[in-house]
Amino acid sequence: VQFTISNGDGPMIAPQTYEIQDAGGTAVDSGSFQIARGGADVVVTVANPYGTYTFVSDGAVGTYNVSHQCTVAPELVVTTNTCSANAVAFTVTNNGGAMLFPQAFTVTQNGTDVTASVTPSGGTFNLAGGGASQTFTLPASFDPYATYVFATDDFAGTHSETHDCADPTLAVVTNTCSASAVAFTVTNTGGDMLIPQAFTITQDGTDVTASATPAGGTFTLANGGAQTYTLPASFDPYATYVF
Repeated sequence: VQFTISNGDGPMIAPQTYEIQDAGGTAVDSGSFQIARGGADVVVTVANPYGTYTFVSDGAVGTYNVSHQCTVAPELVVTTNTCSANAVAFTVTNNGGAMLFPQAFTVTQNGTDVTASVTPSGGTFNLAGGGASQTFTLPASFDPYATYVFATDDFAGTHSETHDCADPTLAVVTNTCSASAVAFTVTNTGGDMLIPQAFTITQDGTDVTASATPAGGTFTLANGGAQTYTLPASFDPYATYVF
């Protein structure tokens, strides 16, 4: 946004002050001008291209109240997907006016910048208005229980959105030594598990996971869930078993 002050008459004998006010009447810039007759124009620039700005000046050379609205300001909303087996994602939606230039963002994982891993790449967004949106997705291989923060700060708005799923809290116990078959029980007293986790069972150092019931070699437990894995009753009860 630019305001240009020109003088086509006699010289100003003293400076006159001015303010640039935003739509709420708050001064975002101020200064003074004093132009000789036919002197060079004074150009006042406001870096933010969005919204309404008003040049206000009152003094010996006149009273001025000149408004400029380049475009309707963007109205950004940032959301994240729910905790699930899906890859972590953030969606930016613009419910206001069209953005005039790209705005940068960052995504961090437990405080470490992972923006370069986001799809689509580039680290910026530039959205038309009227509900246009863009989703940024992290690789499915990333830890679903880490804390992710999407942040952006520029003229289109300052926003921060956090994706933080509760960590599972697992415990494994085995049954007592008895005539019963060897068994291990896994319980989860924390957040829901979002992806399967593999396990092994060894007998005196030899992998016997394939003999456990139920089969599959993985478990996925919701909060409060439990799963027991049992070895065949024919297995040596005096061997050392490790889950």
